[in-house]
Amino acid sequence: MNKKKLVQEFALGQFKPKEEELLEAFLDVAAREGVEQVTLQKVALEAQTAASTVHYYFGNSPTALINRALSFVFHRASLFMEEAINPHRSKVDSNSLHAYIDAKITWHKKYRSHASIWTYFFYRSTCSKEFQAISDAIWEQSLEGLRTLIILEIGKGHYPQRRNIDLIAKKIQQLLLGGFFLDMTVNVQVSGNTRDFLVDFIDRIICSHE
Repeated sequence: MNKKKLVQEFALGQFKPKEEELLEAFLDVAAREGVEQVTLQKVALEAQTAASTVHYYFGNSPTALINRALSFVFHRASLFMEEAINPHRSKVDSNSLHAYIDAKITWHKKYRSHASIWTYFFYRSTCSKEFQAISDAIWEQSLEGLRTLIILEIGKGHYPQRRNIDLIAKKIQQLLLGGFFLDMTVNVQVSGNTRDFLVDFIDRIICSHE
């Protein structure tokens, strides 16, 4: 299966209102206690619903709940990012790459429990072939999105022409991933100064490469 199709299948699916409620409950418990400590009973208590309801949607295995939660978070994060970036794509005086950074920071601040499970996902991808394949596919899709934004902003005149767009996109992706992973693991809150630093650093990365 190609990587793009793998990501599409991972993000696929409609989430019913009750299922969303249960997934949010799972994410809240996981953020407080750690993913490995979550039980279906704890999710039921958090959602103030019967355990049988949780079993109805996710069966008897916490793994099914974790996988569904990861899909839910990826789907919602993708929509959030697109809605935040799209208004800036067609505006000549607006930098959609800066909007991308702003959207990343806003998402991490607004959806801490979602960001927490995302950190867990990347941890799992280091020891699970299934998660590694999905992680690689998401990484490639994110790089493609960054390449598109860089090319777009070069076309608007915000950056000089550059040949090695792939390398630039990889460096930006690594910087953002490292920064937000640090934010989640040692609880260093992303601030306005951090935002300015990221914007300035990314602009320097683009301008310093041929």
